[in-house]
Amino acid sequence: MYRLAAEQGALLVEVMVSATIVLVVGFGVLTVVDRTADLSAEQRQQSIAGNLAQIEIDTVRAFPISQLSNMRRSTTQTVSGVDYAITTRADWINDSAMTPNCTTPGAGADYLKVQTTVTHPGIGARSPATLDTVITPPVRSFNANQGSLAVLVTDRASAAVPALTVSLTGAATFSDTTNANGCILWGYLAAGSGYTVAFSKAGYVTASGSPGGGSASVVGDATANVNYLFDCGGSLRTNFKVKSPPLGVLVDTKPNVVRVDNGGPPTFSKNYDIGTTSSLDTSASGLLFPFWNPYSVYADNCVAAKPATNLIQPTLTPGAAVQAADTILPALNITVTNNIIPVNNATVRVVTTCGTVYTRQTNILGKLADPGFPYGTGFAVCATNGTRKRVMTVANTSFANAGTTVAMGIGTADAGSTAGTTCP
Repeated sequence: MYRLAAEQGALLVEVMVSATIVLVVGFGVLTVVDRTADLSAEQRQQSIAGNLAQIEIDTVRAFPISQLSNMRRSTTQTVSGVDYAITTRADWINDSAMTPNCTTPGAGADYLKVQTTVTHPGIGARSPATLDTVITPPVRSFNANQGSLAVLVTDRASAAVPALTVSLTGAATFSDTTNANGCILWGYLAAGSGYTVAFSKAGYVTASGSPGGGSASVVGDATANVNYLFDCGGSLRTNFKVKSPPLGVLVDTKPNVVRVDNGGPPTFSKNYDIGTTSSLDTSASGLLFPFWNPYSVYADNCVAAKPATNLIQPTLTPGAAVQAADTILPALNITVTNNIIPVNNATVRVVTTCGTVYTRQTNILGKLADPGFPYGTGFAVCATNGTRKRVMTVANTSFANAGTTVAMGIGTADAGSTAGTTCP
């Protein structure tokens, strides 16, 4: 009797364990049942999506070619309370590659590839239902006053820029994204000029340093190609210095206007008005394209001011802000005297080779506190004290410590000086 009483607790444990096992197995079975039901529902929805894709393909195939051309169509169909998003697009493709061809000049738009994609909220990790077909346009579907436009967008390495939204406005209005080859082909548009291609992406610029795009023309019964370079832009910074004589100590100089150029291709040049500062930061006026070739930075606004030596040529990489070495200007060391006596506060007017005008004042030593001027020849230099003046033609091409020395006597005993209160 004692042994039976001791075993009563063990029996209770066995019953509880058995019940637990039953519950666990039961929950497992229910989970499998629920999952099977879910999979069945997903499969049913996927089957419906496939049927809708087939219906859509059959529907659009009946459209006139003129309506199918460049078509982008989005619709929604509700079946058994489920919304199915149906997207259909028609792309012109080339006979040889069977893809839109933007790399071969004049490559034709031969066939239409029509693709339909159907998605639904319960698609989960499944792929959308997708069907496509190729349609051959009947002879004389389009007239001689219609042509195609191929747009190709590549980066500095000539690699495609995909998934970029590009718009076309003019006689027709379209918006599309570049394919894996950086290409968009709009087929059979009305011939003529007045089309505009436009695209943009944060931090990206074309070779001209601007958002993408430009004007385009469509030629009848032909394919026009427009190609664009487009990459992550950067910026350049440099400080402008001049060697102060006689030891050539570098001091700040203010060149007023600065040119930045690049041999490309394509070639690029841009002038920057930096006012009364002695430094340039191109980011203040937009980003620069990261050409493989180095940029050139020099004072003034024309190529005649570009020195053959002592030229700063920084290379820009995509997305970089490059601090370049100091840009050194040649010194034009002008001294104004009146019968050998230094003239304080004389006005000196310098007109550079590019036509840029500088007006500076002399100090108590008759010299300019800032002797830095752009490189060039044939400078027109005039000095006046308000009573007499002296006009000379000089060159500013020496980068030596002493620079170019220019003595300007404006006194009555100084040869070359004349009466006059202002410089021409």
